[in-house]
Amino acid sequence: MSEPYPTIIRDALVNYFSLGELRTLCFDLGIDYEDLEGGGKQGKALALVQYARRHGRYSDLVNAVRQARPHLNLGAPAAGPATPPAEPQAIANQQQPQGGDTYIIQGDMISGDKLGGDKVGGDKINVGDISNSTGVAIGRDASAEVTTSQPAPEAGTTINIHGNVIGGVVGGGTVNAENIAGGDITIEAPQSLDEFKARLAELERLVQEAIAAGEIPDADDAETTIDDLERAEKEANKAEPRASRISQRLKAVKDILEDSTGVVTAAGKAATAVVKAAALANVLYQAVQNIF
Repeated sequence: MSEPYPTIIRDALVNYFSLGELRTLCFDLGIDYEDLEGGGKQGKALALVQYARRHGRYSDLVNAVRQARPHLNLGAPAAGPATPPAEPQAIANQQQPQGGDTYIIQGDMISGDKLGGDKVGGDKINVGDISNSTGVAIGRDASAEVTTSQPAPEAGTTINIHGNVIGGVVGGGTVNAENIAGGDITIEAPQSLDEFKARLAELERLVQEAIAAGEIPDADDAETTIDDLERAEKEANKAEPRASRISQRLKAVKDILEDSTGVVTAAGKAATAVVKAAALANVLYQAVQNIF
């Protein structure tokens, strides 16, 4: 039986397996679920397929999926007839081009004079030393727009965010978000590992509250968010926690919460818990590198 395309296996894992079943599948195959990149079910499914292909385990993965879901049609699409490559067209018995002659060249073989120098069609442009320049525009009616990045705020800095904005860039300071969900939200970035763990537990409480209030309408998103938070807390409690794993989990949580905020707000509903959770998730995500 031919092996199906990787995209077919990825879609089968996303559409017909839960996160718990993906973990079981990895366990049965001897693959460490925690080492797979990506957040949420789609990210994990893609990472599992990529891992299996890189390590010569793709056939094992396909067989495991077929055994777990025998009703699925995972056959590979039939390959279409191969298209023969186009034969190159050679230019034969041509005289060498003369100055001012115009030639139309077709195919892969090109003959003629080798051109050099600075002869160009249109304006001739000379550009001097542009080192240490903030922007350069070349050509007739050209213009340049320069955007410079600002350094991250130092510890103790307070960032005020007005309007419908969630979170912000945090360098160990405080984020004040005004006029969000009918009230003010003030979130102080954690300054120690213990504070970080406490805020992480608070974030999970807010997410549970948002799920209970229907502010995370997608059931898979709700399950994925809780799963990522629990694994972030587990990593933070290790003797030598890895910042990259905690950051990856919080990034996935932050993205889902912000998407859910947009969905609920667009529906004309209040989204108090999910807005607070999204703001806190963003603060914790930005603070990871300062804590670990």
